[in-house]
Amino acid sequence: MSGPRLPPAPASGPERVPNLSVVLITRNEAARLASALASVCWAGEIVVLDSESTDATREIARQLGGRVVVRPFTDYADQRNAALREARGEWVLFLDADEAVTPQLAEEVSQALRAPGSLAGFDIPFRNYLGRHWMRFGGLYPDYHLRLVRRAGTRFVGAVHERAEVRGPTRRLKHPIEHRTYANRAELFRKVRLYAREEGRLRAARGVPWLALFLRVPYRFGKVLLAQSGWRDGRDGWVHAWAQGVYAWRVFRAAATARRAGSPRG
Repeated sequence: MSGPRLPPAPASGPERVPNLSVVLITRNEAARLASALASVCWAGEIVVLDSESTDATREIARQLGGRVVVRPFTDYADQRNAALREARGEWVLFLDADEAVTPQLAEEVSQALRAPGSLAGFDIPFRNYLGRHWMRFGGLYPDYHLRLVRRAGTRFVGAVHERAEVRGPTRRLKHPIEHRTYANRAELFRKVRLYAREEGRLRAARGVPWLALFLRVPYRFGKVLLAQSGWRDGRDGWVHAWAQGVYAWRVFRAAATARRAGSPRG
């Protein structure tokens, strides 16, 4: 049986950045992983922390120069903290399998890490897509995330929507990570169901008041559609806003279910 089909190596890119480790957290990402890895082939090291994939994820990672570490999934912050411990570079760039570093960002990262001074991290803008539509509004652009961090002194917190905490100042970069957020609308709502269930369980454990949970439903819909001008993305903008309202409603329902099941209060 033939192996996975890999993308061609980039024709050009920045010089190798030896003090940078790129880390990806994966589970069954064979269909998307190769493009992500090809976009960071210039990094000094690539680490793939895999959560026991059953497809060709690990094979593809090794073929494209990644060092694979297998670790059962606990939560997102735990996985990223484990990956930090595995990385060897002074700097770590976190990338997901549905993301890719643009050539312009690669050059910018290379330049930034030559003389980072006292900086502890860099916030990177994201260009998010719904299908082939670049979502410019609704809070989806530039959508900065702290993804490039100095390994020492960094930790991740938050079980679902994890975030990096660093010791020191950060700076924004200009060029984006391309994020193929949702292949289509069906995938958008599938992820809504997945993440809402976990967030609802966590909010139930913390004892978040019912009213606060319920009011998030119209708040999230209105914020994305009106306050963040999501309507300017046309039909997909309305779909995204509706998905945010559905997400809040499903968090509310999941919290109610967890409380009825006797989840402990924080």
